[in-house]
Amino acid sequence: MHTVAVSLTLLTVVDAQNHILRFHSPANSKSVSSPFTKFGFGEKKANAFNLKAIRDFVKTYNEINNNEWFFAENGTSTSTFTNDEIETQVAYDSKGNRMYILRIYKENKLAKDIRDRVKREYYDAIITLVKELHTYDGLFIYVHLQDKDNLKVIRITNGIMELVETINKNE
Repeated sequence: MHTVAVSLTLLTVVDAQNHILRFHSPANSKSVSSPFTKFGFGEKKANAFNLKAIRDFVKTYNEINNNEWFFAENGTSTSTFTNDEIETQVAYDSKGNRMYILRIYKENKLAKDIRDRVKREYYDAIITLVKELHTYDGLFIYVHLQDKDNLKVIRITNGIMELVETINKNE
């Protein structure tokens, strides 16, 4: 009779102090995950996604593994994640083209040259929030400010800084 050896890729670990025998299989391990799980797609099937959007996201955000995807009935999709205290939202149209990237963060993440420029112009205000919008038309930076009496939003586009909204807190 011939003996057939079967390798099940099981790892046996013996805990000598407690005399416990454990079996670990990569198939049951939570550390083994598909690329779809790693990039926030969860248990959805690969054909549920636009491949062009997936390729763009993976190429651009290779190190991100805490994102979540949202899908609309019209075929658009959005991925959201937080990395280094920056909230990011990446949106794709139904054909997989990137529509925009929105990044939201606090003053400490704002580029120093932009922060200095804003502080020189609005020296009595504090920066409460920054929104960076990357679209086909370029980069738009919205800086939210607060002073004693007002809330303000300024927009910086192509080096031009302009006040786009003022709300009086006392009214």
